[in-house]
Amino acid sequence: MSAIGVSPASIGVLLNSFASLLSALSLSDANGVPVASIQPVAIGTTLAQNAATPDVDINKLNASINAYNQIIMESDAETLRKLSQNAEFVEIGNVLRELRAGLTGE
Repeated sequence: MSAIGVSPASIGVLLNSFASLLSALSLSDANGVPVASIQPVAIGTTLAQNAATPDVDINKLNASINAYNQIIMESDAETLRKLSQNAEFVEIGNVLRELRAGLTGE
């Protein structure tokens, strides 16, 4: 993403917070019994494809969302266009939106 025009510091904050969020994420069934590790919600899949409910650390989710939003706010129009075509950045955004929606019941 730095080649796209995003500062390396902002990329580092996003990737560190997102990795921390994913490492703390666990999946449980409707009864709260753990059923899987992070593998089913790796980038490229969606939480909706899983029958399990994710247990999300709201503070880590908030840090990841803030880091993602910071990149968007500090980017110019050309950088935003390039980010919208970057598969990794788009997937991180999709995962964050899905986790947030799961917490708010949207």
